[in-house]
Order: sequence, then structure tokens, then C-alpha cells
Amino acid sequence: MFDITLDYVQDENQRARNDAVDRIVEGFPQLSARYLEKMQRTQELPANTSTRRCQRSSSPISVKKPRPFSQVAVPPAD
Repeated sequence: MFDITLDYVQDENQRARNDAVDRIVEGFPQLSARYLEKMQRTQELPANTSTRRCQRSSSPISVKKPRPFSQVAVPPAD
């Protein structure tokens, strides 16, 4: 995921095209709502996976009282 983001930031043509598409999506409430729904679904999968893993472990994250938390991925050392 970070590789895709890095490519986006470094490629000015791709960034300009994506910015133009973003402006179109943000300009129409239905498109904006659909985009937000799509993003929510893509975030639910890793969140649900994390919740299941916490239920099986001795994690300090309480599954009974869910609260916002962050997930951090550290790349392996070379």
C-alpha cells in the first residue's frame, strides 16, 4: 500500500490526474458517499481481523468496549 502511495506522490502526472478525479468525486454528493462507503468496507476487513486476533490472545485491547486504536506495520529489517 505504501508503495502505491509513494508512486502517487512522486509521479506528477499521476498525481494531477488523481487530483482531478478527486475534485470530480467531491463535487457530487452521491459519488462522494459511494467513495466513503467503499473506504469503510476496505477498513472493516483489517479491523475485524484485528478484533478476532485480540479475542484469541491476551491483548490489552478490550473487545467488550471497543475504542479507536491504530495499527502500525513495521517493515522487516534488511
